[in-house]
Amino acid sequence: MPPIRKVLIIYPPIVLSAPDRPSYTFPMGAGYIAAVLEQAGYQVQCLDAIAEGMKEQRPTRDGRTEFGLSIEVIMARVREFKPDAVGISCQFSLQFSATRKLLEAIHAWNAETVTVIGGTHSSAQPGAVLNETGVDYVILGEGEATIVELFARLNEQTDLSTMDGLAWRHGSNIRVNPRTQFIRDLDAIPFPARHLFDMEKYFETDRGWGDRQNRRRLSMITSRGCPFKCSFCGIHLNTGKTYRARSPENVLSEISKVIADYRITDIMFEDDNISLHKNRFLDILHGIIDHRFDITWTATSGMALWTLDEEVLQTMRESRCSCIYLGIESGNERVLREVIVKHLTDKNEIRRRVTQIKSFGFETVGFWVLGNPGETKKEMWDTLEFARELELDFNQVLIALPYKGTALYDTCLEKGYFAVSPELDPNQMMETKGLIRTPEFGPMDVFAIQQAGRFLAIRRKGTSRWHALRELFRRHGLSGARVLVELAKKKLGYYTFCH
Repeated sequence: MPPIRKVLIIYPPIVLSAPDRPSYTFPMGAGYIAAVLEQAGYQVQCLDAIAEGMKEQRPTRDGRTEFGLSIEVIMARVREFKPDAVGISCQFSLQFSATRKLLEAIHAWNAETVTVIGGTHSSAQPGAVLNETGVDYVILGEGEATIVELFARLNEQTDLSTMDGLAWRHGSNIRVNPRTQFIRDLDAIPFPARHLFDMEKYFETDRGWGDRQNRRRLSMITSRGCPFKCSFCGIHLNTGKTYRARSPENVLSEISKVIADYRITDIMFEDDNISLHKNRFLDILHGIIDHRFDITWTATSGMALWTLDEEVLQTMRESRCSCIYLGIESGNERVLREVIVKHLTDKNEIRRRVTQIKSFGFETVGFWVLGNPGETKKEMWDTLEFARELELDFNQVLIALPYKGTALYDTCLEKGYFAVSPELDPNQMMETKGLIRTPEFGPMDVFAIQQAGRFLAIRRKGTSRWHALRELFRRHGLSGARVLVELAKKKLGYYTFCH
């Protein structure tokens, strides 16, 4: 095998069903991997096929749409750069079909090119990925240290058997070394290699809520790891369960750099638990204030409601937080406590804290999840009613998706709750479609309740019911009739008298 000197990092196309569209946000994982490889002396190029192919889409054989650059265009870039290794960041299951085609094309072009996959999808099922593709190596979870060590060992032709968080073929066998070690000092990692991406692409999209549209928005992450146990969440597959955080000084240095380099006006922190350590969080906020950064900011993955006391909220206001995203998830205490396993399950406490947040004048977005095993249809309606009661500015109501590696997936597999196939195919993971069938509900029940909530319980402020109804049939066709049936049942008191 020739030595590895040149590396191409690819963020592959994605396949979605109507009306879904890609988010066009900077691929943080790919950016960090590119940064550590560049720091280690490799010649690195990056290709975000989704962002660079923002205007390109192709129908698939099963009636969906693939968004991003075609495999032919991507391969033209591969042939031009002639990399010794290609790393593919397959973050979502819906990118796997494109990843598989891309791997076939790369190996057909040059069988000696080393190929590596990372991301949540492959971290959850490394053996299956190796069986279903010709990829050489799979990196499980946090990959910055592993990718550098892997290429060094390959160049030195030394043994891989002791490598942490790596899966590969050993003769006719597949070897999987689970991830047991995570990076303790996050300050030691260089900032994402944004200079290797066409950053202007991420500023062209106007997707977003409220007044954050049409701003120069950029993603950052200041901490990793989540100690909590929400049943539907698989973030631990990437970053583990131990909370680790960058120092406030390191975070503020990155903010200063992206403002200088890209004229950023809005920061989207993608942390799962940015406010978990109060003093550290306050130090970051005070730093934003003291440096007089001309930005607004949000934490788009949601903030832990129970961490937002008066001192924190006041400092958030002063540092120009423009919106608070709240992962409340359900409006039923039993579901919160026993099904989803949330940290905060007392609805009165949720009400009190939401009222306190509103008193500071923040725009609010609520995240909700319907269709978890163990939940009833009445309890799903409890969620919509609670969302309406709280009167948040926006609400995102999602259908529970059983991603591999989550407790939700394990429950569905054990009890035979997958609605489409005994073992879930990654191509089925559509955010707008239910995939779970229990004795209490089926996929269409969850869909109907979700859509009913869009214009009965929690429709966007200022949107009439007639407008929402027209939009329902425009987006979902005749399936809208099932939503009307669900609405009628709710209006006639079916769930009051029959549950």
